[in-house]
Amino acid sequence: MSTVAISVRKNPYYNGTKVLDGNTYRLRFYWNLTTETWYLSIKGVSNTVEINGIALLPGKDLLAQHGYSQLGSLNVVDNSGADGNPEYVGFGSRWTLEYTEL
Repeated sequence: MSTVAISVRKNPYYNGTKVLDGNTYRLRFYWNLTTETWYLSIKGVSNTVEINGIALLPGKDLLAQHGYSQLGSLNVVDNSGADGNPEYVGFGSRWTLEYTEL
């Protein structure tokens, strides 16, 4: 298994694509001002994976509850060691998103 860093731009709304486990996915990141939380939606380009509104919080595999056998694990890492929730500023540097392939 290898771990892949998923780049996140410092932008309240960011769309991009990423190849994970040989499949291409559309990723949509967005900041919710009311809950002060980053969210992610994932849509498979060549498969039926579609997950909307994953709260990007550290401490657990964010994909496990969705039960897609073609996905590995996705984790938010607080690089400061404090294990705090990602804030608007610092996501992509203090907090990173890591995908562990199957």
